[in-house]
Formats: sequence, C-alpha cells, structure tokens
Amino acid sequence: MHNIFISKAPKVTDGLRNSGVLSITATKELSKRLGLTKKELSILPELSDVPQPEFRCPFRTPRCSPNSKFREADGSCNNLQKPLWGKAGMPLKRFLSPWYDDGVSSPRTLGVFGNPLPSARLVSTTIHEADSENTRNPFVSHMVMQWGQFIDHDITNTPVDTGFQHADISCCIDDIPEDVRKRLEVDLRNRESCFPIPIPSNDRHFKKTCLNFVRSMQSPNSKCNFGFREQVNQISAYIDGGAVYASTKEDQNELRTRSQGLLKESGVHLLPKDSQQSCVLTSSDNYCFRAGDRRVNEQMGLASLHTIFLREHNRIARQFNSMGLGWKDERVFQETKRIISAMIQHINYREFLPAILNRQFINFLNLNGPRRGFHDIYDSTVDATIRNGFSTAAFRFGHSMVRSFFSKLSSGFNSAFGSPTLLKTMYGKTEGILQNQPESVDAFVRGLVSDSAQNADRFMSKQLTDHLFEDTFGNSLDLASFNIQRGRDHGIPPYNVWRQWCDFSTATNFGTGPGGLIDHSFDSANKLKSIYSHPDDIDLFSGGLSENPIRGGIVGPTFACIIGRQFHLIKVGDRFWYERNDPTVGFTLNQLDQIRQTSLSAIICTNTNISRIQPNSFLLSNGNNRLVSCDSLPKFDLSAWGQCEPGRWGNWSPWSACVRGRQRSQRQCNSAPPPKGCGCEGSNTRFQRCSGRRCRRLVRFNNRSFWVWGRC
Repeated sequence: MHNIFISKAPKVTDGLRNSGVLSITATKELSKRLGLTKKELSILPELSDVPQPEFRCPFRTPRCSPNSKFREADGSCNNLQKPLWGKAGMPLKRFLSPWYDDGVSSPRTLGVFGNPLPSARLVSTTIHEADSENTRNPFVSHMVMQWGQFIDHDITNTPVDTGFQHADISCCIDDIPEDVRKRLEVDLRNRESCFPIPIPSNDRHFKKTCLNFVRSMQSPNSKCNFGFREQVNQISAYIDGGAVYASTKEDQNELRTRSQGLLKESGVHLLPKDSQQSCVLTSSDNYCFRAGDRRVNEQMGLASLHTIFLREHNRIARQFNSMGLGWKDERVFQETKRIISAMIQHINYREFLPAILNRQFINFLNLNGPRRGFHDIYDSTVDATIRNGFSTAAFRFGHSMVRSFFSKLSSGFNSAFGSPTLLKTMYGKTEGILQNQPESVDAFVRGLVSDSAQNADRFMSKQLTDHLFEDTFGNSLDLASFNIQRGRDHGIPPYNVWRQWCDFSTATNFGTGPGGLIDHSFDSANKLKSIYSHPDDIDLFSGGLSENPIRGGIVGPTFACIIGRQFHLIKVGDRFWYERNDPTVGFTLNQLDQIRQTSLSAIICTNTNISRIQPNSFLLSNGNNRLVSCDSLPKFDLSAWGQCEPGRWGNWSPWSACVRGRQRSQRQCNSAPPPKGCGCEGSNTRFQRCSGRRCRRLVRFNNRSFWVWGRC
C-alpha cells in the first residue's frame, strides 16, 4: 500500500533525471581529475568561470506578463526578474551545503570518526519510540498537526526515483522472490537509487532484514553547472492554494468544471472522484478522492480539510455568479482562487505559526503584520524556493504530534460513527468519509479541533513507527526511520552544524550543561549518547525534534529557527502576497479587511453543519477561546468585490513652471479594467502659488560659470 502514497517521479521529469545523472557524473569526473576536496566541491556551483557540463539544461525561462493579476499555476513568473524562483519542478535550494560522503552524491553514512552512522531504524526505536500514548499538549489542538500537513502538501513534494518504464523499485532482498534473490543481491547493493534501511536482528516489530527505501530523484542545480546532487520540488514553493488547485495547468483543468468558475465535486459536496486508484478501496461503492495534491487520501483528517476548502471555493464562486458582475468562467475561477490563496496565507501566518513559534521569533522574522492597512514588504531579491533542511527535517516536526486515534464527534461533541478510529485502519481508506456522509466531514473536523495534539517532542506514535501504511498482510513502514534516512539521502548536515548556522551554541559532549546539549533534557541527551559516537553525528531530525520547546512555542529552538526563516522567505519573496499595496496584484483596503477578519473556524462554520466552535481552531477550547456560536464569528463579505474598485494613484509629477502665479503637478490613476475599475478617488491635479518674478542665478558647466534667468 505504501507505494500509493510515496511520491514518484512522473514521466515528464525524465529529462530532469537524465540531466541530473549527467551533471553528477561530470562533477565526479572533474573532481577526480583535479583532486578536489569536499570543501572545494561545495563551492563549485557558485563559481561562474567554471565551464558548463555538456548537456541540455531542462530549465527553460518562461515569458512573463508584468500586468497579470493572477498567479501561474506552477508558480512561475512570480518574480519577474527570476521567473523560475519558486516554480514547480525546480530543485530545492539549501540553507547549508550538503554533507555527502563523496562530496557530490553519496548519502551521508559515516560519522566524524569515520565509523558507520547507526541504522535509521535503531535511531527510531531508541529515540522516537513511545512506551504508550505520549504526552498530550495542554494548549494546542490536533488541528495544528492537520494544518501543518495541509500546508506541507501546498509547498513541498519531492519524488523518489523509479525504474524501467516508471516501475516501483525494490531495494530490499527480502522483497525479491526467492528464486532470483542470489542473482540480484549484488545488483541491489550497487544500485544508485537504493538506500535500504537495515533492521537490527533483535527488532521487536519487523521480522526482516531491511526496510525498502528508494532515494529521491536526482536533479542538477538550477544553473545546470557542475555541483552536487540536488532534489526536486514538484510543486510551487509559494502558499498559493496548490493543495486545492494543483501546481500544473493540466492538473488544474482536470479539477475544474469549466463552468461558472466551479471545482468538481462528488456525493454531498465532497471531493471529486479520482480516475486513478490512489487509495485503498474496501468496497465497490467506495472511490478515491482527487484534489490539487495527490496525497489527499493518506488519512481522512487531511481529506476533510481539503473538502472544507473545496466547498469554500465553490461557495464564493457561486456568490460571484449571483452578483451580476458579468464575469466568465475563467475570471470567476481566478478571482476565487486568489481569495482562497489569501485566506490560506492569512490563517497560516496569523493563527498557525503563532501556535508553534513564540512572539520573539514571529517579530524578529517579520512573520506578523498590521491589523489594518497594507503591509508591503516584497523584496524581489529574495528567493522563496523551499530549502532542503526545512522540507526534509524541520517541518516534519508535526509527525510527533499525530495521535494514535482520530476522534469523530457528533454535534454534541460526543463520539460518533465508531469513534475513535485507530490511525492504521484509516490509511488510504475513504470509506471513513463516504459511508457516513454528509456528517462524516463535520465529525472529523470536530475531532480535530476538540482533541489535544501530542507534544512536539521526540516521541512518535507506534501507528507511525511500526504501522505506517500497513496493508492486510501486515507489511508496514516506519516514518521516523524514513525521515532520518531521507535526511541522509539528501546530504542534510548534522544537528550541530545547524545549531551553528542559527547562531546557537554547539555541543562537544552529551551532557546538558555548558558545551553540551543545553536544549535537551537529561533523558533525551542520554538516549542520543547511547547510539551516536559524537554530538557531531546526530541527525537533524532526531536532534531537533528531541529539543525542549522554546518558551511560548511548541518546537525547539533549532527547528523554530529553520521553520521561521523559511516562512519569512515565502512571505517576503512572494510578489502576490495578500497584504501588498500593488495596483496590479493587490487587494483593495476593503477587500483586505475582509480577508483579515477570516479564520479557520469561520471557514469551517460556513462550510459544515457545525454550529459551535472555538474562535481559534488551533488552540484548545478554554479560557478566552471557549466554544461560541458560529453566528458570532465574523462573516466573509464579498460586497467589497461587487463594488467597483477605486484605482491607486501613482506618484505626483514635478512642479511645472510658474505661470500666472501658479504651478501645477499631476499624477496618474492606475485603475482596474472595466467593469471593476471606477477610477481613483480625488483629483489628478494639484496647484500651488508661486512667484512670477524672474531672477538671475549662477550655474557651472564644464568648469565655467554662467548667469542664467529662471524662476525665483
């Protein structure tokens, strides 16, 4: 079953993969001939005078229209000077140079003393295994985990490699039929795409020798010059609603009805049917869901959140159609998509990030904004492209917040429909929503906002470490092992290197005092000591996740540093950021006020039969966040879009010559096209009194002085 949910490289990436192979091969040959050190290899991509390897670069710069009001589906042309920044299908960037064993491509497998790193499975069972249901967080709801997964699927998706004709790759000898095992054993060991996870012989759960692990598809760097192995992000880096709308025009068109700007639905306002089997079908009446992101069927909490935003899109689109604006399908779709994307941005920065980071990080990285007025901090020199350390390690912190059971609650917030549901019985099974519609989505959402999340600590539910994507034969995976192994696959530097990058102290010993793991508990530090030979060997995922949380937040300082910096880049590097004061891509102040008063709770209320909810869905219901009637929450008002949009004035021109005691200055109105545009408020001309007398003044030109006549 797990092959359904692990993103694989599509056929359109064949050129990208081939270019990656050629780039890495050429770099290794250059390194061999010149005897380059790992440090010299790490700066190779930045050297502009190094000749380019001879292969066709797969990255083509598109033509961009600076006057386009709407985003491209794939994120291209967001930055008009660098149209490929943040685009789907581009390689991830890095905060830090990679730590590959050979400096170019081989996974990180060795510690600082040259000894092998511990098996990722051993790290998982030693560091991340919970004896029972780990401690629940007393402040944040399970929705924090669920929104984190939803946003992750909006901005990151790295495919693994595939075999001949895009077949799945098996890297474990245990998974090969016995009659051909001996013949293929050496081939598997030497296969470039394989990096299997060894399982200790005394493992308490898995009764085989390894877990299948296929390396991420390799890519050249964005300049297509010599350099180390990179990995691809298949989706746009911007928070643009890609999880709802997809990151290619082709996929986006498949989701649309092509009428009245609506998205396709099924059943009672549920996600549309997927023509591919992207889930586990337990009966002939069931079907798989299709959304902007193909991972929608992983579990039904995620599918429920997708459903909420599908409904919100169609609700707004239908309202636009009823307003008599004269818009055709494309305009209605794009205007609605623009609003949904802004809502998602607003919820992410105003509600989600404050729930995981503290005020100090929020303010320092400018992740907040004013309550009123524009907030235009766009910087065209900032590249919002997702960084490898963020997507491969830091933003996976939410895996430790997943509960073993998902609640489904009735309108009275009591258990319903066989609740709670064990997570391993939910993987890929849409029956949890299809069998109990129309109440099923409401029930899952009530559970997400009512249940407390698990603490964001080193412990992960056994539903993830022993039973991930478990099939009917008992075959399963370990998510913690996969996260650790993926970091090594991508050459993610170890924990201590990130501490230094964040300007935190590094550890030279496994104690918790000065010079040690000062942000860890004594117990966590001892666990790390029991399997790693030196603090410099600690994997980023395990080291960061096992830190004590920052005051006022739920993650440790190292993950807070990485997560905060990435979301800063996404905000400042987005030309379409919803708070911008821009006549082409921005909202009016009245429209911005409506977006700013929205919340996830309000959107849930509008698109379900839920009648009571706490104002902030990410925090548990208590104190100032008690359950209230949905009627008391602010309603999103589209009338600001029905009115004609006042234009925005340009800058005033210089004052004219003095004529009859008056000078004149003019400005230009940048107005939206009809029928929306209605000009600018105020006058385009201003006057001031001046003296009509002419005076003589001294000017210099070519080292000579002249007296000239001019205005006094």
